[in-house]
Amino acid sequence: MIRLFQKRLAAVYGAVRERTGVLLGAVAESVVGATVIRAYGVSRRTERRLDTSIERLRSAQQTALRTSVTSFSSGELGAGLALAAVVIIGVLLARTAA
Repeated sequence: MIRLFQKRLAAVYGAVRERTGVLLGAVAESVVGATVIRAYGVSRRTERRLDTSIERLRSAQQTALRTSVTSFSSGELGAGLALAAVVIIGVLLARTAA
């Protein structure tokens, strides 16, 4: 089960890294090309591109965080169930030995 989550986490955090790169590229182009953007009047298009990049990064981060939380919670649940099983078996063994 952990391997399944590891593969899934690698994929979703890969998407986060990719979208972070796209966003950084869009921001860099906007900053470096600010005079050209103003001169040609393409600020709306640049703004839409930035907004789209930000939204896609936000969505990818939320997916990655949900996957991470699910993975952690599943691990904690498994550990709790294992502990409960050990305690129950210990109590049963102690009762039968007495």
